[in-house]
Amino acid sequence: PNVVVDTLSTVISLPGCPVGHWHGDVEDPFFYYAGLMGNNNDDDTSSGRHLPPPGVITVIPLLEVGGQIPNGPTEFLMGSHIPPTRDDSDWWTRQQTAQTPLVQSLELILPATPGTVILFDIRLRHRGGANRSDAPRPILYLGYTMRWFRDAANFVDPHTVGWAELEGGEARKALFGRLDTQEYTKVLERELVEVYGADYLDTIKARVGGGKRVEGRR
Repeated sequence: PNVVVDTLSTVISLPGCPVGHWHGDVEDPFFYYAGLMGNNNDDDTSSGRHLPPPGVITVIPLLEVGGQIPNGPTEFLMGSHIPPTRDDSDWWTRQQTAQTPLVQSLELILPATPGTVILFDIRLRHRGGANRSDAPRPILYLGYTMRWFRDAANFVDPHTVGWAELEGGEARKALFGRLDTQEYTKVLERELVEVYGADYLDTIKARVGGGKRVEGRR
């Protein structure tokens, strides 16, 4: 399939939990490629910007949220998945900090009953409301993403010490990041073999991966 489940978790807001901060779950992967996506006109900052989302978030409340119950339903900033200009990714943040009339008109509080499915663009700015009730507020949280998309903002790949000390700046680290993550796994395997032996590593792989144990490994 072209769509995969990227995240599956439960988010629980305890009684007295304050309002959350406004945020989008990921940075727009298309933001820096407006020219490649068909918007080459410097005077036109809107055409070509409403590109397909790399993923969709599903929120399912497990009890009633909002309405007559002050337990803090999720709040959304409508339209914030689309940067209004090509070279200003912080525009929405500044507008919300200033609480401009435009932003206030676009903030949406969405009450919901148990089992309601709320879907929104993974780039959309949102926050959890303050839980002023005397009971926890649990929700199911699922992320569906395109197969090619990797959430580097919330899931950090492990790296070796050599990668951390790599010279050449962040761009060079990003270039070799995936290769180093593969090397990290190889280093761990070599350390296990050195300490416990090859049979131990094969047994662990078979147990975790459900495969057959490799016999006679040298």
